[in-house]
Amino acid sequence: MITSSSPCCLSSLLSDFSKSLGLGVVLISFFFLSACGPRVIPKELRNKVDRGLSFDAVYADPTLHRGKMMLVGGEIIAIHNKKDVTEIEVLQKPLGGDHHPLSVDQSAGRFVYTYPGFLDPSIYKGGRRITVIGQVTGVQSKTVGEAEVVYLVLTGEHLTLWPASQLYRESWTGVGFGFDATYSR
Repeated sequence: MITSSSPCCLSSLLSDFSKSLGLGVVLISFFFLSACGPRVIPKELRNKVDRGLSFDAVYADPTLHRGKMMLVGGEIIAIHNKKDVTEIEVLQKPLGGDHHPLSVDQSAGRFVYTYPGFLDPSIYKGGRRITVIGQVTGVQSKTVGEAEVVYLVLTGEHLTLWPASQLYRESWTGVGFGFDATYSR
């Protein structure tokens, strides 16, 4: 027997279903769009990067870690194009969960990232944030003002230049389309 409340129940069921479907579409879209961000650690380097290495430990004893592959990031200080390579001087910064250098007044030191080729200094300029994967090759002394500063030296394997608009990223939550500049050997 059909009562007058049946159409109301059917409409309520359809409404609940469409809400559930809408929520499912939003969740699935979120996961697909989150995959559009930069690949900080490419698949071919995942097993080569020693994720247990901290910048502090390597900086304290680079000869012990020579030849190891590490992930580190920070803020570009300067860029120097040489004949066959580009050297990027970087102020190390702690990395967030997405491997983006955090916007904090904290650093464990400086490093030089040697990139095998030309990088345009108009793009890779002071203040931009990068995350790199590099092989520890040693240290280098440079003069900063009147002080001698020791820089850790890494040979380039992969780098991610973060969009300038992501300087606020640590406090931002949302979905977006990720475009970045990356290099892999």
